[in-house]
Amino acid sequence: MSAALPLATHELFHSTDLDETRAHVARVFCDHRLTLGRGERTLDARQHVARVGALTLSYLDYGGAVEIDPGPLGSFYLVQMPLRGQALTRCGSEEILSTAALASVPHPDEPLAMEWARETPHVIVRFERHWLEARLRALLERPLTEPLRFPLGFDVSGAAGARWRAALGLAMAEAEAADSATNAGLGVGPLEDLLSTLLLYALPSNYSAALRARAAAPGPRHVRDAAAFIEAHAGERLTVGAIATACGVSVRSLQEGFRRTIGKTPLAYLRDVRLDRAHADLLESGASVTDTAYRWGFAHLGRFAHVYRRRFGEAPHETRRRACV
Repeated sequence: MSAALPLATHELFHSTDLDETRAHVARVFCDHRLTLGRGERTLDARQHVARVGALTLSYLDYGGAVEIDPGPLGSFYLVQMPLRGQALTRCGSEEILSTAALASVPHPDEPLAMEWARETPHVIVRFERHWLEARLRALLERPLTEPLRFPLGFDVSGAAGARWRAALGLAMAEAEAADSATNAGLGVGPLEDLLSTLLLYALPSNYSAALRARAAAPGPRHVRDAAAFIEAHAGERLTVGAIATACGVSVRSLQEGFRRTIGKTPLAYLRDVRLDRAHADLLESGASVTDTAYRWGFAHLGRFAHVYRRRFGEAPHETRRRACV
């Protein structure tokens, strides 16, 4: 049975005892309260664990419905990806129903509590907090001014999520292969860097704008100028032509520069900036969803709700409701 499971060659334990299960899982993550879910009488838990430098890759299946309450994680970030089923995940004032399409990324400083349904095995990646923050500082080439914060939900069904899952699949395959460079102590750094960098760029955070600006900086000057222009005028009615004119280049040169340097079109870059600003407004200002959408150039509310959910893992009204609690 275990041969078909992720990280099967790295089995840590297999147990039907609740206390033994809690003790094993605590050694990988942290101390926590673990109880059987309502109506559940038994569990059939297993965990497979492989370490890749500063990362810990884990497959965890409780074999039954459970409630997990670790409180604040403190020293590490987790990316928790259900392979199937669903897990109600609360972190601070945020709450999501995590599924195979929506991973959870709890903030280390906020209290965490989860309810995993039956048949909800997870692949979990643990990032040491100090290491992920150091990686972010290296990418920005400056100190951090505030703690790194992601939204609780991470949409892994889109393009960015697909790149993350592909990189994670590579890391897991390397960990399982007996003749891999990783198990020989080689190639660990590049895998760490790949997974952490993809996470920092794929998942919106309070450093997304700074990362975008830094990503544009090494490219042609007109791309840097265009990125700065977009950041400064994101609330205005902009077209590719207007951006190109402001930077003194042709539309074709601008689009090609963005494609080569940033990997997206100028309008896609503008949309991401506007979504980040809208997310911040909904969290901080208490403005209505309609006013926020119109303020940041989203004239079609249905389209706004769709792209917002894909980026942040929840609807705009859910973000606003959390801010008003």
